[in-house]
Amino acid sequence: MVADQRKGAEALLAAAGEVCARKKISEARARQVRWVAREYGRALEHPGHPLGVDAEVGELFQRRAVEAYLDLAGRGELRVRQSVKKVSGDRSRKARLEVLNLLAEALGVCADLPPQPDPAPKRTVSRRARSLLRTSLQEAADRTSLPGHIRMLAIGAVGTDTGARSGEHCACRIDDLAPSLEEIRIVRRPQGWKETESYVELIALSEVSRAALRRWLEEREVLLERVQGAATALWVSLRPNHRGERVIPPGTPWNRGACTAPGPGPSRRSTR
Repeated sequence: MVADQRKGAEALLAAAGEVCARKKISEARARQVRWVAREYGRALEHPGHPLGVDAEVGELFQRRAVEAYLDLAGRGELRVRQSVKKVSGDRSRKARLEVLNLLAEALGVCADLPPQPDPAPKRTVSRRARSLLRTSLQEAADRTSLPGHIRMLAIGAVGTDTGARSGEHCACRIDDLAPSLEEIRIVRRPQGWKETESYVELIALSEVSRAALRRWLEEREVLLERVQGAATALWVSLRPNHRGERVIPPGTPWNRGACTAPGPGPSRRSTR
């Protein structure tokens, strides 16, 4: 915690230095922290902000002061360099709010922050795009024997049938497949929905998907026997990777931390 009596921009920069010194902060996050601390400091010099450069630390994180800063920043009033895109969007606002929370924590004050903006929902893949992709996958299926290509074909084929988002793909487990591979269970979790609002869809799989899945399941079984990977995830890695300094072996689920599916909600059947 920053324990001195610095005020205004000086206090913000000191807090940023403490946050960035933490080992668990990534370089990308550290850049955001320094960016927000400097930007908020410029806001205190702006005539449109209610506080001045000598503002007390507690005042910096009151709702009125924070919203004034976010409004100025969102309109591009605090930029050092001119930009073609003057107005910033929800993603920048979200990053600013996250960083403000870190700065307040480092300064030992309670932040009264406005709620985070809801993320823009991502649409599922259109039917026409899926039809075109299905045709190209069918043509490519007979020309490859590489594990990476086989997995790609299976994911692409299932995606054309289900329109699954990336997180919904990652959540798929072996027991989400029917024994005959004629259908798959997808846990639908649109962006911005609460976990309790998720629901299950049973979707019929095309012959292309069934053939691609049969080939992938054979490759997956060999891979997991060799590296003793996870036994439940449908989509697993083919090569080792790193998470910080820790080596992640092949055969592990994609996005392990984000891909635990919630308990099945109401079930809906689709024949797309």
